[in-house]
Amino acid sequence: MYNEKWGALKGLKRYAEAEIAINEAIKLSPRASFYNNRGVLYAEQKKFDLALIDYNKAIAINPNYADAYAGRGVVYHQQGNYTAAMSDYNQAVSKDANSLAAVNNIGLIKYEQGDIETAIKQWQESIKINNQSAEPILALAVALYRKGEQQQAYQLAETALKLDKNFADVNFMKKNIWGNKIISDAQKLLSTPQIKTLLSQLR
Repeated sequence: MYNEKWGALKGLKRYAEAEIAINEAIKLSPRASFYNNRGVLYAEQKKFDLALIDYNKAIAINPNYADAYAGRGVVYHQQGNYTAAMSDYNQAVSKDANSLAAVNNIGLIKYEQGDIETAIKQWQESIKINNQSAEPILALAVALYRKGEQQQAYQLAETALKLDKNFADVNFMKKNIWGNKIISDAQKLLSTPQIKTLLSQLR
């Protein structure tokens, strides 16, 4: 009951109440999933030290818990610690090959490191996991546009922005831990007449 309540309150960004609910859930049953959920709650509020403690607890209880590795990886990623983030993302994928966050975010790090081809493969894999997720579709579009494959880039960007036009906003990209290089390249794609026309229609 408390765990469901936590999810609803977090969705409403009522963080203090959500924390009370998840604390109650942990008191009643200190499961890995509950510690992971509290880690998510802390991470969303940028309380990274507390988030890391909870992800560590979740992993200690269940060393095969892919979501906790992915979540911890996101915290390290946000802190700019690519080495630790990559280690956790790879752990998440080894526990669950369909860990979308981990597969996608490996691509984001590889792009910032200049390994565009590996980034492309990661996003292609992400799309296989979930072809309704706008993020890897747009990221792939950006990478292909940079490579000069414009038509395919436009098609993918159109698909992604119709799924979630928030990804046309730089602040939203930053919130989703897109780095400076991919944001800069995304802005070039988004400022083309074809994509600007699309965005004006979607508003």
